[in-house]
Amino acid sequence: MKSAELFHAQIVYSQRAFADLVLGRVPKPGKGDHRHFGAKESEYGFTTPDVLLADFHRDISRLNRENRNA
Repeated sequence: MKSAELFHAQIVYSQRAFADLVLGRVPKPGKGDHRHFGAKESEYGFTTPDVLLADFHRDISRLNRENRNA
């Protein structure tokens, strides 16, 4: 069974940087709530879509700070 898409948006930060956000509900629990940050996948304690988006924007800010001289 496929997941049900709850939210999908693409946020453009610049000509070379964008984020593709997808939030879905799965019919059966799989590997649990998780997130992808760069090449790493880690557990994520999902609470609400608003908190998820706030956490995402915080991560983008962090990534931009860490790579601004790259």
